[in-house]
Amino acid sequence: MDNFLILGGNSKLAKCFSYLYPKISKWLTKADCDITDRYGVEQALNETKAKYILNCAAVTDIEY
Repeated sequence: MDNFLILGGNSKLAKCFSYLYPKISKWLTKADCDITDRYGVEQALNETKAKYILNCAAVTDIEY
């Protein structure tokens, strides 16, 4: 069981965290879990059973 679920796994912070703590973290990219999809997020939370969530996901497209 992973203790940390990291959303936004392609971000620099997520990569650093998962590099430092590979045994206790699982990271998900937007392709794995889109945070705008409520049911997708619930499914990811239920599947991982993580104790903590580190949200590194963000909208970086200013025009959007």
